[in-house]
Order: sequence, then C-alpha cells, then structure tokens
Amino acid sequence: MTDGHTRAVAAVMAGLESVPLVWDEDELSWDMYRKCVEECRARGVLSPIDLQNRIITEKEYVEKWDKWCDKMQEEVLRK
Repeated sequence: MTDGHTRAVAAVMAGLESVPLVWDEDELSWDMYRKCVEECRARGVLSPIDLQNRIITEKEYVEKWDKWCDKMQEEVLRK
C-alpha cells in the first residue's frame, strides 16, 4: 500500500473485512518507499491493523509523521 493508510485504519475500525483498491499510477521514489517499509517493520507496523492503537491528533500527526517523512526524504535524496 502506497497511500490511504488512514482510510484503511478507519475501515478496519469500522469492521470492514475488505476495501476496494486502486492501482497507484503516480511515479514513486522506490528508494523512499523501501525506507518507509523498513521503518514500518522496525516499528512493528505490518498492516493497518497495527495502527489501530496508534491514533493521534492532527497536531501530533504533523509533528510525528509529516516532519518525519520530510526528514527521511531529505536523507534518501542525499544518497
């Protein structure tokens, strides 16, 4: 999954067993994607189910996710 994690968690929490998927045709930075997967694995996040107990406020989301992603992307681009 490259996008839609928040929607996937909402679907899990609503009791849905499946959701429609759409093939992402946007160009991806595969180096960034691999880094994100590595970081998720290191944090024990392997599916949307693993995020159910990690719901945070919008302010925390910006601080803990957006800024983290920006920093990680800068590191990937420096390589």
